[in-house]
Amino acid sequence: MEHEGGQVVSLYFVPFILLASNPSPSPSPSPSPSQVVSLYFVSFILLASLVMMSLFIGVITTSMESAAEMQRTEKEQGAQLAELQSKYGVSNERIAQYKTIFSFFDADGGGSIDRDEFRFAMRCIDEEMTEVAQM
Repeated sequence: MEHEGGQVVSLYFVPFILLASNPSPSPSPSPSPSQVVSLYFVSFILLASLVMMSLFIGVITTSMESAAEMQRTEKEQGAQLAELQSKYGVSNERIAQYKTIFSFFDADGGGSIDRDEFRFAMRCIDEEMTEVAQM
């Protein structure tokens, strides 16, 4: 917001400017300092509430977009799984077993098996990893 002379005026001073520049033709009593302060804090609280509401809406929108992207990815993966399942003739029971085994070894639930998790899986089936395989 700009004031005379191009100086920038903060929104915090708007209540003071409005009260000071009331060009009413009839003489009215000037507002008391407590009224000015009350108006200032009410406007500040309204502005803060609008900012918080905007932030809340932004967070909700972002999380909804993230959830929609996750659903889209899961749907694509499901389609790929069904295609591979029919191509190689793997039963639904076998797929369920693979998913159970994968979730057992995916300790952090990240959707992938990292080096430490793979090392643990190899130890479970009594396979020792060589130094080259560990890199």
